[in-house]
Amino acid sequence: YHISPPKNRPIDISTAIRDNKGDPAYHVCSKSLRFCELLPTDIILAFLPKLQDHLLGRLKNRDFDADMHDEFSDEDRNSIRFVGRKIYSVQTCRIYYTTYDLQRQSDTINPQTHPDIMLRSPETEEGADPYWYARVIGVYHANVWAERTDIPASRRMDFLWVRWLGREPDYLSGFRRARLPKIGFVESTDEFAFSFVDPANIVRGCHLIPAFHGGRTSDLLPIPRSIARCLNPGDVDDWVNFYVNIFVDRDMFMRYFGGGIGHLDNSAQCQGDTQESDSEEIEMEVDDDGDATEVRQNHEDIDMNSNGVENSEEEEEDELLSEEEFSGDNDSDGDDSGRSDEDSDDNGYASL
Repeated sequence: YHISPPKNRPIDISTAIRDNKGDPAYHVCSKSLRFCELLPTDIILAFLPKLQDHLLGRLKNRDFDADMHDEFSDEDRNSIRFVGRKIYSVQTCRIYYTTYDLQRQSDTINPQTHPDIMLRSPETEEGADPYWYARVIGVYHANVWAERTDIPASRRMDFLWVRWLGREPDYLSGFRRARLPKIGFVESTDEFAFSFVDPANIVRGCHLIPAFHGGRTSDLLPIPRSIARCLNPGDVDDWVNFYVNIFVDRDMFMRYFGGGIGHLDNSAQCQGDTQESDSEEIEMEVDDDGDATEVRQNHEDIDMNSNGVENSEEEEEDELLSEEEFSGDNDSDGDDSGRSDEDSDDNGYASL
């Protein structure tokens, strides 16, 4: 990836938190209420502790887990220092990736134009989604140092501030079901609705299609103005769901279908239904509410004739014998006709 190094847009962390006191992106509320109904004790500072957790985990070479860990103490977090107590905002982040045919391509992530990204999911249990999805609301870099002996000296660190999207519950998708993956924003009251990601963990940008039939809602982010809606700053609500466009290009398709060069490990996990038996056909019944019901029909390996009647093995043998007798009669008729191979050649026909 590449994030430009300019420092012409500095952000003072304390000032940013103070100026956005009612924004769930900076704070987490402990109750499912609108922010105008919350008491000060219900709002918990989230931006700085999450950023410290993210940077500390990277400095300690932790595997990517979306910072879903609580073992860092306040003392550990306070050991992370920002030079000048500032972070620096930039416009774009360019993500480089290798396509299924071993070509180098790139996606430019811009919070105001192309903010959606996909990351490889750290979940390994059966049935888990192969990718996680997020909307980037900020691209930053900062000079960081730690008051710890086990962490090297000051360094520049790049990070993206994201709003997570989660899988739609009870929704079935996959190639055999002919349905696109369906996701939606995590509610702002969730502790992990907003967090930070390492640009190196991004697979590539993705294309999300709004599920227009689901409409829009303000329940997911119950304030009229938020930095999380930087893609459309005038919006006061969000789409309830999105479909992941897996056909946006050939490389994206192969990432879900699997089998392409560099995507061999995707086939079993991404299709999501390859573990179904080959003798089972999965049909989907969708009710008026859009909920899917899975219907399985077991089919035996049987041969059917043109009238839809099962053919037995004896009938098949009789048909083969009849064909052999018919071909034998044709050979004898050819001999009686008196036409020799030489005559056939003279007439310009190849001997059979």
